[in-house]
Amino acid sequence: MRNKITAPFWNGELERMRRIARARRKSYQQARDPELRTRKLEEYRIVKKEYKERLMQRKKELWETFTENNLAIDAWGAPYKLCMKKLSSTTLPTLKKEDGTYTKTWEESARLILEELVPKDSDVNETEENKKNKRGYANNFERSIREQRLQCGRIRHSK
Repeated sequence: MRNKITAPFWNGELERMRRIARARRKSYQQARDPELRTRKLEEYRIVKKEYKERLMQRKKELWETFTENNLAIDAWGAPYKLCMKKLSSTTLPTLKKEDGTYTKTWEESARLILEELVPKDSDVNETEENKKNKRGYANNFERSIREQRLQCGRIRHSK
């Protein structure tokens, strides 16, 4: 027997809703009377819509829990990996945007997450000391990136 890997969002409620939706679809497909068929089609569409909405809601709940828990442990882990393109396309799900549409690619999902998680940098009400610190952090970060690239190059050439 094959080992089945279940999706983390899957639960008994979704399984039950899926069974009901499939049963309604089968009932609709088997109906021969045009009036009965129309009524069964409407019933099927309503159940299917409820199932899909609950499925998306469940995925969103788990994604929010995942981001809250993982960002609390390592705040720079996920954003850094997103920026450095170290996350694969299977890592990020599609996300619902404010306008009601969904992201189409993992890059679009990553951009949406970063826009929500990383605050915009603003110079409003910023003191000279803050500006100086910011320049220092930026210089340190650039220096660190250059050093990492040099180190990676040394490792590659030494092999």
